[in-house]
Amino acid sequence: GVADPLRMLKSEFEFAGDEEDSEEDNPRKNSFDAERRVKNLAIEWNLFAAYTLPVQCMQAVMGVTCAFGKLLSRIFNFVDTEEVDETLPLRISLLKRMLADLNELFESLNICHSAGAMNDCEMQKYQTALNLVREYIVDQIHNLRNGANC
Repeated sequence: GVADPLRMLKSEFEFAGDEEDSEEDNPRKNSFDAERRVKNLAIEWNLFAAYTLPVQCMQAVMGVTCAFGKLLSRIFNFVDTEEVDETLPLRISLLKRMLADLNELFESLNICHSAGAMNDCEMQKYQTALNLVREYIVDQIHNLRNGANC
């Protein structure tokens, strides 16, 4: 209800200054679309794994979770790298490593699917979403090699 003590207590501890979390102050500008997509997929995977997958498949599930983490780490490295001519080879290299990490993630998903942890529909959903990320990364490599500002 309105006079719920937990709700009243929660409002006492909420910070009034939400302006501090604005995107202008955020060191990551979220300019790389793959970052948002992979973050959302990783969150979705963790929720799916926690609520629906059996404990017997935990080893395969953790393989997928770690593969998501590795890919996100690579993406964060790319986003945090300055966009100057001196870092062009590094940025291209990071994008290529992202493609390799995507392949590892696909392999981990296939292992999970083979173990019976996920059905064909779930597998197809992740494959389709990750293929969009792959296309975006390939486009970024192409743009960087052609001198376009990414």
